[in-house]
Amino acid sequence: MFLPPYCPELNSIESLWSVVKGRIKTCLLEHQYQTITQEDFQKIMLDCLNEVQPEQQKRAARFNNRDYIYLQLSEYLDP
Repeated sequence: MFLPPYCPELNSIESLWSVVKGRIKTCLLEHQYQTITQEDFQKIMLDCLNEVQPEQQKRAARFNNRDYIYLQLSEYLDP
């Protein structure tokens, strides 16, 4: 069965990473960083990961586009 090389519809963690990336971008813009050290980035990343609420984690775990999956697999599922 063919699986595309990048398919966020099949990978639930992508929705959680989008939340974390959004928080990181917001933080970087708020502090107007022109350059950033690795230590500063690691601190920002840990802070953003720690801010993710359990509800967001649950939503990410439930997320996947089942309609997309069924559409792609329809030829295998139909008798």
